[in-house]
Amino acid sequence: MELTLDLILFSGTMTLVVVYLWFVSLLVVNARVKYNIQPPKTSGNVDFEKIYRIQVNTYEASILYLPLFTILYLVSNGFIAAGAIILWLIARVIYQLGYSKNVTSRTIGFRIQQVLFFVSVGLIVLYSVLFFL
Repeated sequence: MELTLDLILFSGTMTLVVVYLWFVSLLVVNARVKYNIQPPKTSGNVDFEKIYRIQVNTYEASILYLPLFTILYLVSNGFIAAGAIILWLIARVIYQLGYSKNVTSRTIGFRIQQVLFFVSVGLIVLYSVLFFL
């Protein structure tokens, strides 16, 4: 495989996702200590539960989005995929900050992700169709 700028951008932004996943895990570890929630418990303090749910929701979303971004990279290019990944990370941070303050405030980040999902799927379909034309 040839090392190209778009591959470096895609790989770099995917690495940022992995770092973000590590970061939200670390938030849970720190919250366990702060709120004295011993494993395997996942409840007992509302603030801990918010942080825990942010982690779980982020991991659940990554299962959907990481393969989607990989497919987007394969059918388009690393610039488009890297842009989508950056937008997803921004949406996750907005989601995280909103959820931390008030559970209903997570909606904006979630909606950005939804739009990004449909745009990414649309681009995958478009690039796939164009390939056969």
